[in-house]
Amino acid sequence: MSDLTFNVDVLHDTNLVAKVFEYARSLRDGMKSLFFGPDNTTSEPDTLSFEVTDPKQNGNFRGVTRPKIVRTRTAVVDGVDETTQLVQPLIGKLEFSIPVGTLPADILLLRQEIVAILNDDTVMDKLMKRNIAPTA
Repeated sequence: MSDLTFNVDVLHDTNLVAKVFEYARSLRDGMKSLFFGPDNTTSEPDTLSFEVTDPKQNGNFRGVTRPKIVRTRTAVVDGVDETTQLVQPLIGKLEFSIPVGTLPADILLLRQEIVAILNDDTVMDKLMKRNIAPTA
């Protein structure tokens, strides 16, 4: 496995910055791969992992494959007393449930819809501010 490079719009201004994740190791017989970002330390993780859970057949249904991406970095937040700052994990997870036999075009459409949702500031700002569902 090799390192991964992603072009990230860090400031959300269409200027892309290359972000390199260094391959660290595979776990569970290659079903999970772990990568370290440039700021990774033991106490402040900067990691990216990819994991796949194989389908389990149930009767006539072939089951679902469950690919998952987990991005972990750290954030500095104010403590309750507001005089201290704490370093806490900031985690994003993206998990799929894909029935065996799903057409590649259907999977691509699902991915593209999710990308569009993640890039929609109106939706994401409301979601992140605990307004669980955007209103019209």
